[in-house]
Amino acid sequence: MGICWASPSDNRSPTTTGQLSTSVGISHTTTTTTSSDGSTISGNSRFSVASGSDDAYPNGQILPTPNLRIFSFLELKNATKSFRTDTVLGEGGFGKVYKGWLDERVPSKSSSGTVVAVKKLNSESLQGFQEWQSEVNFLGRLSHPNLVKLLGYCWEDKELLLVYEFMQKGSLENHLFGRGSAVQPLPWDIRLKILIGAARGLAFLHTSEKHVIYRDFKASNILLDGSYNAKISDFGLAKLGPSESQSHVTTRVMGTYGYAAPEYVATGHLYVKSDVYGFGVVLVEMLTALRAIDANRPSGQHNLGDWVKPYLADRRKLKNIMDSRLEGKYPSKAALQIAQLALKCLGPEPKTRPSMKEVVETLERIDSNNEKTKEPRIKSAHHTAYQRGKQPLHHRSQHHLRQDGNQSYQLPQRAGDMRKCLPALDLTVGGAKAVMIHVALAGADLLDTQTVQRDLKTYWPLYDCPQCIGIKGQGHMKSASGSNPPDEKDIDIIVTYSDTSGSVRIRTVKSRDLSASWVWRSPTDENIDQPKSSQTLEESFQADMRFEDDADHSTDEHQSGGEMPQPQTSTINPVKLKRLMLRQRRRDLRTAELIRQDKEIDNQMQAAAIERAKELDTTVKGKYSIWRKEYENPNSDSTLKLMRDQIIMAKLYASIAKAKNESGLCDSLIKHSRTNHYAIGDASSDAELQPSALDQAKAMGHILSIAKDQFYDCLIVARKLRAMLQSTELNVNLLRKKSAFLIQLAAKVVPKPLHCLPLQLTTDYYLQSYENKGFPNKDKLEDTSLYHYAIFSDNVLAASVVVNSTVLHAKEPEKHVFHIVTDKLNFAAMKMWFLVYPPAGAAIQVENVDDFTWLNSSYCPVLRQLESARMKEYYFKANQASSLSVGSDNLKYRNPKYLSMLNHLRFYLPEVYPKLDKILFLDDDIVVQKDLTPLWSVNLEGMVNGAVETCKESFHRFDKYLNFSNPKISDNFDANACGWAFGMNIFDLKEWRKQDITGIYHHWQNMNEDRTLWKLGTLPPGLITFYKLMYPLERSWHVLGLGYDPALNKTEIENAAVIHYNGNNKPWLDLAISKYKSYWSRYVMFDNSYLRACNINE
Repeated sequence: MGICWASPSDNRSPTTTGQLSTSVGISHTTTTTTSSDGSTISGNSRFSVASGSDDAYPNGQILPTPNLRIFSFLELKNATKSFRTDTVLGEGGFGKVYKGWLDERVPSKSSSGTVVAVKKLNSESLQGFQEWQSEVNFLGRLSHPNLVKLLGYCWEDKELLLVYEFMQKGSLENHLFGRGSAVQPLPWDIRLKILIGAARGLAFLHTSEKHVIYRDFKASNILLDGSYNAKISDFGLAKLGPSESQSHVTTRVMGTYGYAAPEYVATGHLYVKSDVYGFGVVLVEMLTALRAIDANRPSGQHNLGDWVKPYLADRRKLKNIMDSRLEGKYPSKAALQIAQLALKCLGPEPKTRPSMKEVVETLERIDSNNEKTKEPRIKSAHHTAYQRGKQPLHHRSQHHLRQDGNQSYQLPQRAGDMRKCLPALDLTVGGAKAVMIHVALAGADLLDTQTVQRDLKTYWPLYDCPQCIGIKGQGHMKSASGSNPPDEKDIDIIVTYSDTSGSVRIRTVKSRDLSASWVWRSPTDENIDQPKSSQTLEESFQADMRFEDDADHSTDEHQSGGEMPQPQTSTINPVKLKRLMLRQRRRDLRTAELIRQDKEIDNQMQAAAIERAKELDTTVKGKYSIWRKEYENPNSDSTLKLMRDQIIMAKLYASIAKAKNESGLCDSLIKHSRTNHYAIGDASSDAELQPSALDQAKAMGHILSIAKDQFYDCLIVARKLRAMLQSTELNVNLLRKKSAFLIQLAAKVVPKPLHCLPLQLTTDYYLQSYENKGFPNKDKLEDTSLYHYAIFSDNVLAASVVVNSTVLHAKEPEKHVFHIVTDKLNFAAMKMWFLVYPPAGAAIQVENVDDFTWLNSSYCPVLRQLESARMKEYYFKANQASSLSVGSDNLKYRNPKYLSMLNHLRFYLPEVYPKLDKILFLDDDIVVQKDLTPLWSVNLEGMVNGAVETCKESFHRFDKYLNFSNPKISDNFDANACGWAFGMNIFDLKEWRKQDITGIYHHWQNMNEDRTLWKLGTLPPGLITFYKLMYPLERSWHVLGLGYDPALNKTEIENAAVIHYNGNNKPWLDLAISKYKSYWSRYVMFDNSYLRACNINE
């Protein structure tokens, strides 16, 4: 019954009266916890962030046991300020993540110490506990620079918490898909850096001694530190990979749709390279900034991985889907290479995908090529400046190294004095506030010793602070005579800054990226007026700087000489100061407006809550939530669940007591169990329990506590629970099969009133000589300018509802023609009904399928197969295996309607109606709620069948209906192709004849003579016949599921053009879902004499 965590000496009773703890708490006096599967969790008594540092193992390591600290719940509660809402970093399906501060010296002091992330799991979730355990066992042992560090954990009673290192930049998902001023688009080099980091982390998992399959690789699980280093987090779904003798492991499908590999979703077979598919999806997300799954995108584009494949191999097409926020600032060659890599990762089969090691090598090669393009061979900056008559900009500090990294250069003392002004120049680099301590022009050839010496003599500083005033005249520097400030628009400026961790970093920025408020101070002669020597970047950079590819020219011809005085400085430019004031004023106004809007929204929400509360029925305990009264309070049955759990545990301990001859305690447990049964009764929530239920639960808790103290043994309890579970599962499966059999039986049986109706109609048809009468408007039956419908049914009442509802909503009923085909048994009744009650204005035709002489076994494969001995034996043999034990999956297809040619006649529409060009096929279990004439104007774009798709996420795709283990199917069809529905289909009969659709149908029916290619029914052969010939209609045209799904959206039903009662719960049966029945019954003429005679009423 799962994993049993315990300490041998810990046999404490439950701490809460009336509640039963089904597991024993972990002992906090030990530092190692052992699970029944042999895994251990070691606790470190002291906290050290540097423990197991990744720097010592740049390629990662696997620890023998988790080197983790065991935290107390109080310690983490203090660290997160009692889990205050303002410390929440994120929230998932298994709990919330809080920001915390751990300080060993001052434990009670908040907002100080080491910053960590604390995940607090929902104590009620069994799956959350399993993820918690997997996280500790995997991430506690794995150490790699690109895996998030798990620092420790806490387990006290039902509180499960994990402590991680804090990742300043959050998840990659926020940076890719977040919108607003707070979210800046990631530049190309940062994206490439993140991809390489994540790939290295995943490659480490795959190439470790014991292969680890991550199983849930996606953008939200890639976290970024302050320097945008990527680290993989959340190992709750991780699983050990297959052994050397196996290619895969088989497991329950878990993960995130859109990222999960297709073979895993379809079969549950998990390969190491299943993770590579998820990485390929993230590659595409990084290129496009589009989510893997987005239902708001147009039809056919919901799944990003499937949609973009044609774009990834073509450079021109790739540009159309690239992230527009990059504004074209990316190397097109590198983007194409990454797109091609993504295409390989998204391969349909694991064997066609590259390994993560190969992915890392490819990305690193792309990155190195990208770096080479950033470092063109150029001439000395002094040479370029000399040729153009301009002085280059230099500002070197003691931190600036030569490119060979062996020598640092010291600025002159006066230059050092100027450097004191520079801390006032704040830049935002990579999203972090940094202090600029060094500015220099990039591109100079520092390997030239003479050039270096000239660099130390001459420079152009940037000033933007009042403290710089007074520097004038403190010295002089060497400069090129007659030089002026540079006027290039694209000068590289090297910025040296300190990040939040104190590390010195270097970044290159373009001068064109600086705002117009930055000015150049030209070190020209003092006699030159300041307006001439100080120009804004926007005015001075007139010509584009062009790096020259040839670096072979001599530098002897551009020696600089002459001395220049210290540049003049002044206070902040008045124009700039005015702009700053206006900007601050706009910011204040915007802030005030946002605060006002926020208050208005709060007032509106409060008023809405008050109005909603007035409508609640407060007399029923715990049945409603203030915000969503249509759903029950999730905690409204907590006492009921407790009592049911107590009954299970009472049976468990009673069996143990009986085995140990403790008859007194055994009888007491059985007695309390019966009392609990009586107190629960038929209750489905706490409000329906008897008043004495809580007292009974407390009494049961007391006796269970006694039993636990006497009999608790982890192995015995687990064995007993496992046996009880197996027995219960057997009973549930048997009851499920019986239920399915009885439901199918009820769906097959024709109710007496519906059997009476065709008998009455048939009797009057012959007694009153209606067989010689015909329908009017025969000239309309083959008029292609009208709207034609095909209805194949043996149910008179159902067919009448389809016709009545269609005519009632038609804008021009006289233009609608209904072609009804029925069988020989019901032909007289069907014809009689529509002769006596013809649809208003519309033309109608009733035909007998047995009159179609061309439809015989020599032409139709289905008829030939139905006449075969094997098929007769399958359907009609008396001594065949019970439906409850064998073949229950195909039980519904033994319904007689699946043997009728009416069900297969839809594949012969051109033969039935040879002179029509378009026809709308309607099933007899649908109801029309809107005018359907716009369907004839839909451009099918060369397709044959217009239908509504039914696939949602992984459901109703081809692999649900077809046998992809057969090569005839797998070689010709895509397992992930989207399914669609019969019931309302517009068919282009001209295109049908042109592409010989009936011939395709016959071909596959002949191949399926042994019934192994697809499930029984007509939809699977329809999916095959119209493969890639189906045009998807809007979902609002056709809403399905009213015959089996009681949880459909009411708005979608009422807005649909056609609603479909597909399933066993047909509206004319007692099995009908009551809340859906009115949509159908409103079109039934219950005052009709035939219906009254047969006792058909609402």
